[in-house]
Amino acid sequence: MKKGLFTFLLLVCSSQLFFAQKDSSTFKKNQAHLYFGLQSPGIKEVNSWLNNSTLSNNYPVLGTNFFSAGVGFIQLTKNKFVSHQELITYSGTASNDSASVNFRNISFSQSLLGYSYLNSKNFQSYSFMGLAYSTSTLKINEKVADGTSYNNYGSAVGNQLEMNTTSFLLNITAQFNYLINIRKSDDKFIIGFKGSYYMPFSKSTWETGKTKLTEGPNINSGGLSGHLTLGLTF
Repeated sequence: MKKGLFTFLLLVCSSQLFFAQKDSSTFKKNQAHLYFGLQSPGIKEVNSWLNNSTLSNNYPVLGTNFFSAGVGFIQLTKNKFVSHQELITYSGTASNDSASVNFRNISFSQSLLGYSYLNSKNFQSYSFMGLAYSTSTLKINEKVADGTSYNNYGSAVGNQLEMNTTSFLLNITAQFNYLINIRKSDDKFIIGFKGSYYMPFSKSTWETGKTKLTEGPNINSGGLSGHLTLGLTF
């Protein structure tokens, strides 16, 4: 995975050099965005594992949609190329009388190929395809009775389980923006919508600490997402 991460960072740097080496006069306004929306990862096998009747513990099942938020930076050029970077995170929790389950994810994406279809005074539309690096954590906490002492809790086995998986995904995104003029400024306020689909390149490999786990659930940590975007040109 370290070699894969190095390759990903190399692609990020190469993409930025590609845009940086172009004549700076070709750049129009850069953009910074805040994202708020929903993420629907493919975690069916995780829920099947949590709901497995052969397990001695009655774990609750996670939902399928999670609140998601993040930031993004976009560079548009006069020749209609688009470069995009984003950091997205989401998390979800489920609980019952015996345990609580938390699933959280953070991912970084870099576009490798992007194109602007519309770039007028007040409207923009573009899409891009890129690579995302994603890390997910599944944490299970068994409920502890009120009044439990610190020593008794610390001496118990299996109060908490934590498993992690990382993956590379193909990111396909389309975005539409409405631009609003700001008085006495060349910059503009942006309201838009971004829809994305993520597709993993390989099956999930889970770890706890530095120990690899076998036969873990296979997930698509990205899945589908839709975000309202609020941003500024600069």
